[in-house]
Amino acid sequence: MDDLVYQLIDKFFEGFSFKKYEDEIFSIYNNDFCISFFISDDSIGITQLNRCGFSGTNNLERLELLASACSITNIKLDDQSSVPWNKLKINFAMITILSKGQSWYNSLGYYQEHYIEESNNWNILRHKNIKDCFEDLNLISYYEYFESSEYDNYYDDAIDLYINLMNIEDISDNNFGDILLNSLIVISNNCPELDIENNDIKTVCSIIYLNIKSGKELEYNKQVLYYLYPSLCFLLVQYTRDPLIKKLT
Repeated sequence: MDDLVYQLIDKFFEGFSFKKYEDEIFSIYNNDFCISFFISDDSIGITQLNRCGFSGTNNLERLELLASACSITNIKLDDQSSVPWNKLKINFAMITILSKGQSWYNSLGYYQEHYIEESNNWNILRHKNIKDCFEDLNLISYYEYFESSEYDNYYDDAIDLYINLMNIEDISDNNFGDILLNSLIVISNNCPELDIENNDIKTVCSIIYLNIKSGKELEYNKQVLYYLYPSLCFLLVQYTRDPLIKKLT
């Protein structure tokens, strides 16, 4: 199998370099690191994917051609997509889901086991007014909502961001409502065009998505995202990232 894989890497990743490591991981490079994967029976598991002079979509398409040529029936991965933007490491899957209705990997045919159920929940959330969502959060006990939630691991980055933004030691029931209220004030004052009084989450996140994709770093975007992004993390965007599976025909 190794000889065949080497030949197919040369074919579908022409001009790239590659190496197989002792843990059976194949890594492909185009000066920078591109993609790493392993083969198990009739499946390929992607362990990491980066841009490397080509888009992530292009590198996935190359790997899918390689997999089909090896008679592989499916490709699996764990969605770790993120993007650095204005000193923040943005959970790109969440922003894409809230703006587009599905994750980037979903749009390329990679689906989690409960995709339909989760997708239905995303669409309900996307059409909610963003100010109403913040105010709903304010009515719920911080402990009840987060500490006892099966999704509490989603909030670690958001909590750390808020602690740094507000220069506080921790978040609790005593200050959670004030934090959310202050976030709304900052967003309204710095970015009136988001119109959080009237716009739904989908519209607001679409604006953020386009700015991130275009690389814009306008000052209001920094302020808004610093306050809005961690709040969005609190909205229980349920997304089973591992594994996402694409079945090859």
